[in-house]
Amino acid sequence: MAISPVLSILVVDDDFMMRMLSRCLVECAGFNAISAIDADDAIRVLEEQSDIRVVFTDIKMPGSMDGMELAALIGRRWPAIGVLVTSGDASSDEVLPTGIAFIQKPYSVDCVIANLKDLSNSYGAFAEH
Repeated sequence: MAISPVLSILVVDDDFMMRMLSRCLVECAGFNAISAIDADDAIRVLEEQSDIRVVFTDIKMPGSMDGMELAALIGRRWPAIGVLVTSGDASSDEVLPTGIAFIQKPYSVDCVIANLKDLSNSYGAFAEH
């Protein structure tokens, strides 16, 4: 029986504590967690690593772009990567592009894990990006 490789999820959040909490959630769900402090850092990681299947990002971040702009860029440049965005301010009623899921803060552990697994199953099937 072949052992499935552990998929990587990139956590993007400028808040240190939220980034660490999110990393713990990702690891508890059975994924490899990689982190970035903003969109520019996330893009650098995505350019360097080919094993990332989902990006879990906050919407509000300082830097050259926010989490929604990052999600749109990922959809254009790396369409085989799913994106989970979160915010305490945004509304889940917004129409999101294909491949982008939204969860409102504060969120439950079960909700995050379920979304990460759904996205990784949907996008993990696409091997190259």
